Formats: sequence, structure tokens, C-alpha cells
Amino acid sequence: MIFYDVLLIHPSAASRSKLKSAALALPAFRKTHNASSLNDGVEFLKGPDKVNVVFLAYNFGLSAIGEFVKAAKATIHGEDCAYVVVFDTSSQDNSEFAEVLMEGADSVLCEPYSLDGLQEIARLASTINKNNEERRQKAAIYLLVTRAMVELDKLSRFIAAGINVERGRIKFAQFCKSIERFNSGESAGLYMSVLIEAFSKAPIPPAKKVYKGASVRVKQRIDDRLNEEYKSHLEEENSR
Repeated sequence: MIFYDVLLIHPSAASRSKLKSAALALPAFRKTHNASSLNDGVEFLKGPDKVNVVFLAYNFGLSAIGEFVKAAKATIHGEDCAYVVVFDTSSQDNSEFAEVLMEGADSVLCEPYSLDGLQEIARLASTINKNNEERRQKAAIYLLVTRAMVELDKLSRFIAAGINVERGRIKFAQFCKSIERFNSGESAGLYMSVLIEAFSKAPIPPAKKVYKGASVRVKQRIDDRLNEEYKSHLEEENSR
């Protein structure tokens, strides 16, 4: 079972205590932390303790909630949190719920707190964490794949010029190993979708320019320049 830690942000200690009791009645919620202001909440999310769900009171005000969510998501732990705005009563109309969602909140919770409502928050936290993890994995895969494509183009150009690229080929094979780890388990589908996206956007390599000049010395200078470029390429790879 996956457990979630909670940050409760409410100016009322009694309201925080009531919400804490309701949350901890659900086995998915393991531990709670308290903050009495939005500023304290942001500072907490900058600290060492990680939480998965942030409950914050609607009576802080719509504008302040929007600013808080934006600042919180920029913190070290805030990016992966589910942000839930807590209403003191369920009498608010749907327009108020929609407004807080437009300000960046992920859900709302109303008193009296229900088990079904808290279970939905736990499912939301799981979904947000999974989606963010997939987004980070996709970015990492895309970066590695596009870099591999660039490196392959370079090696192909050196090979076409008659340069021995054995060392470069070995380095390239080692680099590709770092990508292969994504092609298994739950990441395999994401890996394939990134490959399709990257190759569909890849530019067609330019046609090879064949030197047709009469001067052997000019041709030698071109070859020397390519050899120097290849050596620089190896040095750059070794420094990574």
C-alpha cells in the first residue's frame, strides 16, 4: 500500500485538528504537518520534509491561494503535491469550486469530511505523482535519444571522410546503454512513443559534399580539419 504525508494549512488550530483526525482515519494518509499561514506553507515545502497532499483553507482568499499554489509548485517538494482547497461547508456553489481550480488547485474538500472524499484525494495524489514521474522520464528519454541522434550523425560524417572512428564507436555504444534501461517494464511504452516523436521530427542529414578541387594540399587541409574535429569530439565525450 502506498502512503501519503499531508501538509495542513489553516489559520484555525481547531480546524487543522479536525481535518487531521479525518485524514488519519484513512490508512492511506500516514503523517500530517501543520502551518497556520500560506507563507509558512511555502517555507515548509522548501524544507527537508516531503509531503504528497497540501490542504489549504479557502478563507485565505482566492487571489492568495493562486499565488500560493504557483509559489509552492516551484519548491523542491511542491511540484508533485496535490493541492486541495478546504471549504468550511458544502453550501458553496459550483462557481466557487471552479474558481479555485482555475487558480491551480487540483481539488476541493468540504465539511463534513467524508471517507469517500478523502479516498478520492488519495487517488488524486497517486495520479499526480505518476503523471509527473512520466513527464520527467519522457524529458530524460527525449534528451538522451536526440543527443544519440546528433552523435550518430557526427560519426557517420567522420566515417564518410575515411576517419577511423573505433574509439568513438565504443563510446557511442556505451552511451546507448544508458538509454536501453528505459526500454523495459512500465517505461517501455513511453520509450517507444518518445522514439517515434524524436525520429519523426529529426531533420534529414545534408547531402555529402564531395571535394572536386585540384589541389591535394587543400584536400589534405580539409581532412586534417575533420581529424581535429573528431579528436575534439572524443575529448568532449571523455569529459562527460
